[in-house]
Amino acid sequence: MITSESMRTIALSALLLSSPLVAVPGGGLIADQTAGTRVTTDNQIHTITGGAARGANLLHSFREFNLETGETAAFQAVPETQQIISRVTGGNNSWINGKIEIKNSQADLYLVNPAGIIFGRDAELNVPGAFHVSTADYVVLADGQRVSADPEGVHLTVAAPEAFGFLDASVGEIRVEGSTLRVKSGQAIDLIGGTITLASGVNLEAAGGRIHLTAVASAGEVTQAGAYIKDKEPTRADISIHNSTLDTDNQGDSATTGRIRLQGNQIEINDGILSASNFSAYNSEGDAVILNADRQLVLNNSRIDLGVFGVGVGRGGNLVVRAAEVALTNNSKISTQAFGTGDGGSVEIDLTGTLYLSGGSEINTATEGSGSAGNILIGTRERRPAKIRLEGASRITSSSQSEKEDAGKAGQLNILAHKTIELHSGSVFNTAARNADGGSIQIKVRDWLRLRDSTITTSAACGCGGGGNIDIDPLFVLLENSKIQANAYGGKGGNIRLVADYLLLSGPSAMEASSAKSVSGEIIVQAVSVDGGSLQAVRGAEPLNVAQWLPVPCHARRGRAERLIITGYDAYPTPADDLLSAVSVRVLSAVSGGKNDTKKGLQ
Repeated sequence: MITSESMRTIALSALLLSSPLVAVPGGGLIADQTAGTRVTTDNQIHTITGGAARGANLLHSFREFNLETGETAAFQAVPETQQIISRVTGGNNSWINGKIEIKNSQADLYLVNPAGIIFGRDAELNVPGAFHVSTADYVVLADGQRVSADPEGVHLTVAAPEAFGFLDASVGEIRVEGSTLRVKSGQAIDLIGGTITLASGVNLEAAGGRIHLTAVASAGEVTQAGAYIKDKEPTRADISIHNSTLDTDNQGDSATTGRIRLQGNQIEINDGILSASNFSAYNSEGDAVILNADRQLVLNNSRIDLGVFGVGVGRGGNLVVRAAEVALTNNSKISTQAFGTGDGGSVEIDLTGTLYLSGGSEINTATEGSGSAGNILIGTRERRPAKIRLEGASRITSSSQSEKEDAGKAGQLNILAHKTIELHSGSVFNTAARNADGGSIQIKVRDWLRLRDSTITTSAACGCGGGGNIDIDPLFVLLENSKIQANAYGGKGGNIRLVADYLLLSGPSAMEASSAKSVSGEIIVQAVSVDGGSLQAVRGAEPLNVAQWLPVPCHARRGRAERLIITGYDAYPTPADDLLSAVSVRVLSAVSGGKNDTKKGLQ
């Protein structure tokens, strides 16, 4: 007799079994007999022997591959084996809460189950080579042959595995919960499947090696290094990283530099850390640490760190972000640093939608040694964000912190946007150097650059370094209680060049290009048209004819002009949000100045 309680139990069991990533205890580790795999168990150790061998390849085939806490799957192989391919053919997901190890061989391990794979809190690795995990339907060999996850046939050759293939959009998920999965120095961890989730304190560690996560949502083929095979590029699924760390830091025992590559539709990182720094004393060239998101990359209270900290002259790795939308919130940070003689890596962000920083978030490159800080490049001619917005004291900066004579230079900021750039509430574009030249800032945007209670600055704090130049080219520039500064202390002030149709100022806004002990820089403003008809009428006031002043640089009109001073209003100011009625425009005049003049600037 089937009771109501029994029906509830059956319904719950059916629900658990139908979910692709629910671990159902009791599945065990069972060979499927298609490749000669044998499993013998003694005291929770499952010794795996047999299999089908072709040259340096060894294939094992399982109907179920599951490990409870305290259990070990021990693969036995001969020293000549270089790749162990383990496929799971039974149609159920694999849950792994024990240890996976390889005996008597330095082989890489491939674990392939199209139905899905879960790693629990007690999962661990003891493998000498790389660890490749995939929910692919087949493994592509270098000679074009396939090792299918379908139990029919083996199709194994001597050619090494090089890619994973997916037959349709039904791609199994990969989930890692609370595990620490670690491979040896210089090796790789690759997770290539459907939706990928890391949660509850996951640590993926590959010192001086690589970590690749590629999430797939359609038919196609992906190499184990994360690249797509031509004409078979799949669409991507989502990647979620929560309270977890991906670490490829080189701790100094080799010349390799770690790499991290994430590819997904939406990549969301909450309370996470991605780190790929070089602490080695060897000279090594950094590699690119790539994040590809078809839709969106979101960092919330998270960090991406790249650095070169050793005494060698190697260059730090570059960070490349390609996404439709990028959002950094709640003190998130993207950073590259150089502490020794090597140059820091650059940060490149290509996207087509919005770059948004809030809550004190930051994109930063820095040097504290003799190497130069990396450049920050946002947007390209072909692929630039539509909008860039910083608020809540967020920052895009490059700095040189060393005070030594051989201090490295600050990097450059090249920021391109298709429509608008806005900085609000104490936000900053900045390059700064303590004892070197400040980096330059170039800003190009089609519609407007708007600063509200924010700054764009280049500075050289001491020594003989000069302030960096600032070049701004939009249609509108709106400064609301904001500043644009290119200052220096011992060296020459930087130059400011602003080309716009409209320069609109309100509140105590200013432009300044000064030097405390040397020659100030030039401020060249070419705002070729201010529409007097849009100004609120004031009885007895004449509209300002800016055209007669601004197309010609100050120094060409009145000798050497090193400061620009606002001497009065031509109209009453209106609210900052009202762009089309009254605008507070001030009369500009050029005044020559020399060294040690402390009042230079547009005020």
